[in-house]
Amino acid sequence: MHPLAVFGRAKPAADKTFAERILRSANGLIAVSENTRQDAIRLLGIAPEKVRTIHSGVAEEYFDAPPRARAKPYVLYVGTIEPRKNLDTLLDAWLSLRPDIREHFDLVIAGPEGWNSSATMSRIRQEAAYAGYVPEAEMPGLVAGAALFVYPSLYEGFGFPVVQAMAANVAVLSSRTSCLPEIAGEGAIYVDPRSASEIATQLTKLLESPGERARLAQLGRARAERYRWERCAKESLAFFREIAANERK
Repeated sequence: MHPLAVFGRAKPAADKTFAERILRSANGLIAVSENTRQDAIRLLGIAPEKVRTIHSGVAEEYFDAPPRARAKPYVLYVGTIEPRKNLDTLLDAWLSLRPDIREHFDLVIAGPEGWNSSATMSRIRQEAAYAGYVPEAEMPGLVAGAALFVYPSLYEGFGFPVVQAMAANVAVLSSRTSCLPEIAGEGAIYVDPRSASEIATQLTKLLESPGERARLAQLGRARAERYRWERCAKESLAFFREIAANERK
């Protein structure tokens, strides 16, 4: 799917100006994923040799975070409420689950309201447990306490919430789109985000299998080691030095 179809067309002129005046004139650019790098090359016409993929990191507090106690097991989504995050399809999938599964687990949605979100927010308040904006200090415990982390986003540049969940030893169910398979690798189960039935099928499988969730969480935790800020800083510094050396030639 073209990114404009996901983000809308509110600021294409500003984006075009930024690309022409800033991005194309830069000596070097860092992309937070290879998928983002390829989008920059394809959509913005940036020379491939100018763009280096250096994955971001996540805060240390997420790694092996102690879970925050909650009365009922829960499936968690974290992120802004906006069309790109595809929460209506997640809600459709959730409502199609067997009643006994929905009685045993809550669907907890955490994040602030974003653009064009009023109809989705109305559904969330009726069909899920809405946590609203959660202060950053409380986020690692909330994530670590989830039985499953679900992320049905249509498009991501890096996907911080997915990596945060993996670092916190939580199994992840993610979209098979944009950078998410690149970032999560073997540490997630993937679905077509447009298919409520596929999301529901995988939710059922994972929620009925604590052993599979534990296996997936272990794989995700190992994968999350790639996304330490120290590694990102070292690779970024090496890139900056390379650019500076080329400028002196």
